Amino acid sequence: MIHYLAFINIPGYLPEGDTLVFDTPGEAWAWLADERKEAEEAMYEPGDDEDYSETVGALIERANAAEGSELYGPGTVLGDTPGCTAQQSIYDLGRVYGVGPISESDAAEILALQD
Repeated sequence: MIHYLAFINIPGYLPEGDTLVFDTPGEAWAWLADERKEAEEAMYEPGDDEDYSETVGALIERANAAEGSELYGPGTVLGDTPGCTAQQSIYDLGRVYGVGPISESDAAEILALQD
């Protein structure tokens, strides 16, 4: 059985936090969307989904599409850093949100390391 890992990282650096393993790509994309929403809420406190960034929209789109199709399974979404202003954007490396396939044996190894 194929599992999927989800990661967030700054280009040029190692991924932030733990790499999480999911049963479907849709679950992985949904987790990434929730993580991005939480980061934005910490900065801006938006009232609803319409106030979230285009990055959240792209992650939600992939989560919804991945549930019924292999088209949006593995891949990456590049977004800006939450809270980055227009003046700071020339220095912003952004964030890469990614989902990739992983074998059952590799998934078990990652899960064992996290316990």
